[in-house]
Amino acid sequence: MVTAELAVGVLASVVLTVLLAGTLGLVGVELTNRAVASEVAELVARGDRDAAEQVRRRAGGPVRVTVETSPGGVVVTASCTVDPVGRLGPEVTLSSVARVSWQPGEAP
Repeated sequence: MVTAELAVGVLASVVLTVLLAGTLGLVGVELTNRAVASEVAELVARGDRDAAEQVRRRAGGPVRVTVETSPGGVVVTASCTVDPVGRLGPEVTLSSVARVSWQPGEAP
């Protein structure tokens, strides 16, 4: 009887550990997306497109960065599709948007 209860307890703790690790991974990806989106938006708004391109390359392969410019400012979206629990669960797409006004003298 104790063996069955112990087996169920171990299984439950393994499932919770996998879910917790997946959640922490998602938080890390979200923070990366936010940092990349805000940094690229600020650099483009300042007119430093070369540095913005370097940040895009440093973000890594799975992070997709799109830049939209308008007379009012710059909108940057950084998104990434991840498997939080590997093949056991569905893919999740996380995205962050940063909006920045043009710096003086840099509007298109």
